[in-house]
Amino acid sequence: MTVTEIGVQVTRLSYQTPSDAFTIAMVNDAMENLALEFNNAKKRNSTTVACTDASDWSDLPADCIGVYRVDDSEGNEIANYTIKDGVLINLPSVATYTIRYYTFQTSVTLVGNTPGIHVAYHNALAYWVAYKFISQKDPSNPRASQMLDGYTDRAMRANATILGSKTRRRRFARSNDTY
Repeated sequence: MTVTEIGVQVTRLSYQTPSDAFTIAMVNDAMENLALEFNNAKKRNSTTVACTDASDWSDLPADCIGVYRVDDSEGNEIANYTIKDGVLINLPSVATYTIRYYTFQTSVTLVGNTPGIHVAYHNALAYWVAYKFISQKDPSNPRASQMLDGYTDRAMRANATILGSKTRRRRFARSNDTY
C-alpha cells in the first residue's frame, strides 16, 4: 500500500482528507511507534567490529535501537557482551565480531512510496494516521479513540499474523526433512 493509498483509507475512516505532508509525517511516526512495540516492525542490520582490547567500549551504529545477536568471527553466537546506555558495547575478547541489530524502517518521503514495514502492518498505519488527524482537529472526538483502538487491534493482529506465518514455514520445513 503506497502513502497515497493509505491516505485514501484515512479519508474513508475520518471522512476528511489529510494533506499529503501530514500523511507522510504520520506514516513515519506510526512506523517508529510500531518498531518500538514489535520486533517484526523493525528493520534488521549488521555491522562488523574489530575488538583490539577487551577492556575497551566500542560505539554501536548511530541507527541502532537494539542488539539482537552478536557472533564471533566463526559465526558462533556469543552472550557475554555488555551494552551501556544503548550506544556502547563491550566485547569479551580481542577478535572480530558481527553485531546484528535493529533499526527503524526507512522513512517515506513521497506519496508514491510504499512503507518498508511488513505489509501486514499497512492497515495499522492508516488507522494511526486517521487517529492523529481526527485528534488534531478535535481531541474530544470519540472517533479519535476508535481509531486508536483500531490501530492497536490491527497492529496486534499484524504481529500475530507475521509470527504465525514464520511458525507455519518452520513446521512445513521440518515435515519435509528426510532422515
